[in-house]
Amino acid sequence: MTIKTILQDYLSQPKLELGNRTEYVGASDVAQCPRKVVLTKTQPVAADLPTLTRYERGNMVDRIVDNALEHAEVPSDKQVEVIHPEYEYLMAHLDFVFARHNEVALLEAKSVSRMPDTPYTSWIEQIHFQMGLLALSDSRKVRGAILAVDLSSGQFRLSDDFSRSKYLFRDLKGRLMEPDHIRNYVRHEK
Repeated sequence: MTIKTILQDYLSQPKLELGNRTEYVGASDVAQCPRKVVLTKTQPVAADLPTLTRYERGNMVDRIVDNALEHAEVPSDKQVEVIHPEYEYLMAHLDFVFARHNEVALLEAKSVSRMPDTPYTSWIEQIHFQMGLLALSDSRKVRGAILAVDLSSGQFRLSDDFSRSKYLFRDLKGRLMEPDHIRNYVRHEK
């Protein structure tokens, strides 16, 4: 066995119980091309070692944030699954959820190799989709934040000014439901 084979095997193992991603449309799918979403679910391709390493970097950021929250004794729920009540194939796994009596907030942790000046559009769409799904099952005020972390430089940037928009959620949900190839995939495969 080579070190590359050992790493590939280790990094290919599921690290979090997020279910079979080919069986649902998740928040990270929102900003992608609808055709690409369906192709990655119907014709999955094994990730190469560089891609698996990037995924592991994301898992490392989640562990660092989780450990920091535990150290600071900040109560949170991790990897909270939220499912659309009508369309059960639309779901999201929220990295961290913080609940108070009148509001609930979510934090999406992102690993980067270069710190962007502002959150990427795909991140913003993802957080809005997550907040929209969460609001369907929770009547409290919902807000969200994105924490970008560059493990190489030690930099981090928090963007915490996201409030739920039912209109944006409706548009994002429509983006996943309207294209024929997604609608047909969901109808025939589920």
